[in-house]
Amino acid sequence: MPLLAAPGGVEAQGEDLWGEVLTGDTLDSIVAAAIDRWAATGLTDEQRAVLNSATFEIADLGGSYLGQEGGSHIRINDDGAGHGWYVDATPLTDDEFANRVGDTRLISDGTQAPAGQYDLLTVVMHEFGHLLGYDDTYAVDQSSTLMSGWLTTGERRLPNVVYTPQDQYYSANSFE
Repeated sequence: MPLLAAPGGVEAQGEDLWGEVLTGDTLDSIVAAAIDRWAATGLTDEQRAVLNSATFEIADLGGSYLGQEGGSHIRINDDGAGHGWYVDATPLTDDEFANRVGDTRLISDGTQAPAGQYDLLTVVMHEFGHLLGYDDTYAVDQSSTLMSGWLTTGERRLPNVVYTPQDQYYSANSFE
């Protein structure tokens, strides 16, 4: 299942904060950070190898598609579903997302660069979740988890807790 752009989210206030169109160099830096973020959850060497072996493609996925995984291949929308991407220059910190909404969900305010854009790091981490065996969830009570199938603008989700089909939360290292 693809990760889809959801309506709503944080709208940009003030200057035009339209995000970036994706390039290979930009994607490579975010992929490296996404692997580091997942590794910090306690991945095994085998799980880390799965992430390192993934291949990526930048493509016009159309509609509200942000990312899509198939096998070990991940496709990322070229223009963030028409909003542009928020490409974090410091992807191992979350300073641009001032509002914490639970353990795994952060929201920017309207004056911060992530406003009005989709967070590329969240999309890559989400698609990596599929490679690790996690499925999308569309349950309302799971909308704050990284594996929620919808993402709003100005939102970052983190991989330290994920949803499983058994309606339980586990850290990534619980599946060794």
